[in-house]
Amino acid sequence: DIETFALFGEVYRMQKDMIMTAGFIGFILWVCFAAVMHFSERHNPDAEVRDEFQSGGGAAWIVLLNLTGEYPIADYTLLGRLLCVVSSICAIGVFAIPTGICADGFGAVMDERDEKAEKRANNPVMCLKCQRNVDEMNGVKLPVGLDKAVEVVLKEAEEDTVELVEPPETLRQWVFQILNSKTELGDLVEKATLAVIVLNIVCFIISTEKSVMKAHPSWVGWFDTIEWITMILFTAEYGLRIWSCVENPKLHEPTCLGDTPHINHATSFYSIVDLLAILPFWIDVALPSINIMPTTIFRIFRLIKLLKGEKYAPAFTLLDDVFVAKRLVLACTGVVAAIMIIFFATLLHYTEMDNHVKVENLTMAQRFQDVPHALFYTMLHLTGDYPLYQYTVAGRVVNFFMIIAAAGLIGIPTGIIADGFQKLIEELKKREAELKGEQDDDEIEIRTGVMDTLCAVCRVEAAESRGMESQVYVFLNGDTQAGAFFIKVIFTTIIVNMCFFFLQTDKPVANQLGHDLFNIVEYFSGFLFTVEYFLRIYAAPGDPDYNSRWEYATSFLAIVDLLAVLPFYISLITGTVSGWSMVLRSFRLIRILKFEHYMEAFTMFDNVLAQSRGVIVTTSLSAAIVWVVCATLFWMFEGDNPLSDGKFASVPSSLFYTMLFLGGEWAVCDFSIWGQLLGVFMCIVGIGIFAVPTGVLYSGFEELIQKREEILERRKTAAKCANCSQAIKHFIHHRTQDEDDD
Repeated sequence: DIETFALFGEVYRMQKDMIMTAGFIGFILWVCFAAVMHFSERHNPDAEVRDEFQSGGGAAWIVLLNLTGEYPIADYTLLGRLLCVVSSICAIGVFAIPTGICADGFGAVMDERDEKAEKRANNPVMCLKCQRNVDEMNGVKLPVGLDKAVEVVLKEAEEDTVELVEPPETLRQWVFQILNSKTELGDLVEKATLAVIVLNIVCFIISTEKSVMKAHPSWVGWFDTIEWITMILFTAEYGLRIWSCVENPKLHEPTCLGDTPHINHATSFYSIVDLLAILPFWIDVALPSINIMPTTIFRIFRLIKLLKGEKYAPAFTLLDDVFVAKRLVLACTGVVAAIMIIFFATLLHYTEMDNHVKVENLTMAQRFQDVPHALFYTMLHLTGDYPLYQYTVAGRVVNFFMIIAAAGLIGIPTGIIADGFQKLIEELKKREAELKGEQDDDEIEIRTGVMDTLCAVCRVEAAESRGMESQVYVFLNGDTQAGAFFIKVIFTTIIVNMCFFFLQTDKPVANQLGHDLFNIVEYFSGFLFTVEYFLRIYAAPGDPDYNSRWEYATSFLAIVDLLAVLPFYISLITGTVSGWSMVLRSFRLIRILKFEHYMEAFTMFDNVLAQSRGVIVTTSLSAAIVWVVCATLFWMFEGDNPLSDGKFASVPSSLFYTMLFLGGEWAVCDFSIWGQLLGVFMCIVGIGIFAVPTGVLYSGFEELIQKREEILERRKTAAKCANCSQAIKHFIHHRTQDEDDD
């Protein structure tokens, strides 16, 4: 057992100094921004904004919400918007630091406890009298660490690797291999099945939009036909799986239900999903006039058929292992969260029970008329969202402490899951490398091409003997003083171009500055980027990363350069009165991607995404399933709720608001009891959905940065110019990372 509050106290004592420092800095920033926003917005033409910022207390309340990332009112003046941009940047650090500190403290405490538990499991305490394991006799279950999870994943991967597909001897074996994607035909069947599922989902979603179906009545017949075809296919698949399951040796293992493979398969998770995917359709066919149950509830299980991709996506298994390994600390956080929700809901009930300010369809007093009604709104606030802000002074004080508590309650489970996922992936990679006999990262080979072995001075001298193409290349690489100045000009031009693009969209500002100034900047940018584009095309043969000008011209960077100048010349031809003028101006934003030439951050981000694409795709699939299922449930529960103002009248409309909910923004919060329970589920699931990619991307960035720093350090200490023997300080930035050792 874990003494929940004792654990929180232990973490606080460990990180007290850092938490107090971060809190003091956050308090100073809060007071400063509140004072400045009070003076900038107290004469705001918008009455709602002006009323809130008339006093320092009101300004402090709204700025506090802004620092948490919430903007319940946003009609600020230009100065106020600029201040909000600055405060948003500061808020990332102010709230990320204590969140990271708490998560790190929890991780350290739990790692220490896991280490002690592992030592106790390896050296159990034996009873002095009967010599039996004390923990086993007392029913104490020691936690399963990530090492055990890694062993399980590796064992499953090894079983899948060594499994050989023998030629089928019977029709049933052939069907089994196809349905389980053990052949090329099976892979095609699986992809076709997924396509049919997606088609069925799309048709179901569209059919709930009454306006669309009324405008296209012929679609009803098409959707019915698609429904019949897909249900026949799903039913045939279910029957074939039941028939061929005897070919699966794992189903012959004895269970509590016996050793009959048909029963074992029928009671498995995926078989139940298959059954629930077809059950509502045949209920409607068999009982068309007798509404004995809301079959729509069962129809959403068709979406869960997409979860069958879990067999081929190990990230789901990894996520489950992380939750199992971290279940104690997650349960601890859940207990504290439940206690705080009840505590703060009780306080808000007493502070708002006489607050008759009406927000949309209900007054604040109606929302907090008793503790059960206040629970849902309190939970939303503790997740960091504030769809309601019209509290009394006492209610705002309560919410101040809620915001402080929310930083830990949301940050701790997010950090724990992300940290667990990161450690599990790192350990899994390490074990896989050991099994394959691969060398560790200490044996990374440093790329040293012809130009890499020369210092900047010698590269320029070598380019002079090789021709104009190489000279232009070292110029664009910044090896000469003129080249370095040219790069700075490009940098400055990109930034100025982006700033003027944004200013041009504000008509009062654009009229005040004058259109001539914008035209001068655009003509200069277009000319400069055109010169750079043709210089890079010309110098491509001198670039060691490209074999020809055509290879560079068809590369990502060259296409970005072309798209950066193409809108400029199209605008010259079509004129500013063209209907495509705004679209072409929007394409100028592509110019920001030109930083890819000079900043490794862009390339590193690409590499991390490519390296983590499996986990990210799997997490995105799970998020999409949760999104569509929850949107369907909101449509069912809240479609007729008058307080929702028709926002959930159809699944397409519900999809939009559900997407906001998963992102932590609750634009609607007045639900029925079923909608509130669904909202609680989404708040919990949303933390996990965002924690997993956070951990994966953090792990990928950390790995790449460590490799890069290691290689750069090696180069600085060991790499010398092959011509003059001087230490090389400036290296060529290749289109692929130098640290990429593939």
